[in-house]
Amino acid sequence: MASTYAATNAEGYELHMGRWSPALAEPFLDFADLGPAGRVLDVGCGTGSLTRAIAARVNGDVLGVDVSAPFIGHARASNRNARISYEVHDASKLSFPHASFDAALSILVLNFVPEYRSAASEMVRVTRTGGRVAAACWHVEGGFTMMRIFWDTAVALDPSASSRRGSYYSAPLTRHGELASPFRELGTRDVEETDLTIWMRFQNFDDYWRPFTFGQGTQGAYLATLDQKKGDRLREALRDAYCAGREDGPRAFASIANAAKGRR
Repeated sequence: MASTYAATNAEGYELHMGRWSPALAEPFLDFADLGPAGRVLDVGCGTGSLTRAIAARVNGDVLGVDVSAPFIGHARASNRNARISYEVHDASKLSFPHASFDAALSILVLNFVPEYRSAASEMVRVTRTGGRVAAACWHVEGGFTMMRIFWDTAVALDPSASSRRGSYYSAPLTRHGELASPFRELGTRDVEETDLTIWMRFQNFDDYWRPFTFGQGTQGAYLATLDQKKGDRLREALRDAYCAGREDGPRAFASIANAAKGRR
C-alpha cells in the first residue's frame, strides 16, 4: 500500500487540506533554503501547491510526483508553467536515476506512507551530492487544533472511532524529533529541525464542515462510514465545538508542522 490517505477527489482535497498547503509552503521553503537549485523534485505533490511555490523561487524545472492519479490529473489541468511537470509515482519506489535532482522536498506526505523510511531513502538517493532534502509533517499530537476538535468530538459520540483517532495520532513522523530521524539514519549531512506555524482560517462552521463531506483524508474516510443519522449527529456536535458558546462566524486555528532538512 503506497498511502494511508484517502485521495480520490482532487476538488474535495483542495477544500479539505490543499488550501492550506500554499500557506505552509512559504515558511517551509524559507527553512529549506534551496538557493540556486536547478531541478527540484516535489514528492507527494498532491494537487501541486508546493510544486508551484518551488517554481516561483528557482530557475530550473520542477517535477511533482504523487501516487494519486486524480490528484496528478488535477495538477496537470491547472498548470500553466512550462517548467512544471507532474507524474504518477509511488514515493517509496521512485524510478529516477541516482542524483537526478538538485533537491527533493516533501510536505504533509511522509507520515501517510507506510514505507516512509524507503520514501526518505528515495528522496536522498535521487538528490545529487550536496543537494537539499527537506520535509514537513503536521505535529498532530498537540499542534493541529482543527483535527483535534474533529477526532475528540467523534470519539465522544462513537467510542469505536477511538482506534481511528489512535492511528491518526500515533502516526510516525508527527512528533518532535521524529521527522529528522530517517534522514540522519541515511547519513544526510547537517540535519536541522524546526517548527512552522500557520493559521487555518474559516469563514464559518460550514466552511469547516463541508470539506469532510468529500470523503478525503482520514476524517473524510471516517465520515463516509457513518449513516445519515450518525453523520448529522456528528455535524451538530462539531458545530457546538466550533462555535464554543459564540455565534457562528470566522474562526482561526493554529496548526504546527514539524520540518527537517539536510544535505545529501
